[in-house]
Amino acid sequence: MDLSILIVGYNSRALLEPCLASLTRELSTQLRFEVAVVDNASTDGTIEWIRREHPSIQVVANSENVGFARACNQALSVTSGRLVLFLNPDTEVPAGALDDLARELEASPSTGLIGPRLTGEGPPAWGEFPSFWNLLLGQIATGPSVEPGRGPVDWLLGACVMARRGLMERLEGFDEDYFLYGEDMDLCDRVAEAGLQVVYYPAVTVVHRGNPVFSTDRLDRISRARLLFFRKRRSLIEFGLVYLGTLIVRGLRRLKACISPNS
Repeated sequence: MDLSILIVGYNSRALLEPCLASLTRELSTQLRFEVAVVDNASTDGTIEWIRREHPSIQVVANSENVGFARACNQALSVTSGRLVLFLNPDTEVPAGALDDLARELEASPSTGLIGPRLTGEGPPAWGEFPSFWNLLLGQIATGPSVEPGRGPVDWLLGACVMARRGLMERLEGFDEDYFLYGEDMDLCDRVAEAGLQVVYYPAVTVVHRGNPVFSTDRLDRISRARLLFFRKRRSLIEFGLVYLGTLIVRGLRRLKACISPNS
């Protein structure tokens, strides 16, 4: 098997329909690929629908929501492709995109992870590691406003990233201490630590609907994931600065909510 496409879903049936339809169009690809969906205890009939409409897709049905990182690792463990693509259910992959990503990855031994440009309402496909200063500047999304060209970046959004299976197995997959958010940033940091590049490849474009709304709960989840990243991957001083920046941002956010409760 050339490629394993790994999808994690939670009440994602409506999103999975166009996503899996786009992968069906990829049957013209030169790659021999398989698709595995790990479902985190959905209640919208996702599992039954996949088994009925897409019987060739391997389904792992969790009895509880185990989070994104652990579910990705489950999908990795039940597949066999020499390349793996982690793909969100709210994406659509155009014809030829998988071939192009795989070709670019395999042509460069120094590349560990590669990701395409993402269009839609979701966050950018790439980002810079957070710091105390960009927290204070209000940079709560994945990256600055100027899009880079093809080349190394700090990290790639986990909505669509491709890697060699051997590397993922060597790194033992995603860090399961992360439930949601931050696990992609952690993985990219470990890839760089292993001496490989994390490469943004905008010549390939994938549709990512995403969620443009940053609710208070979502912002808090992102903040907790960011703090976990700094506690695990950075020095105590860096962790302390980011923790301080997080407290300041939270305080400013609450102050704004008090002043403008309807905004």
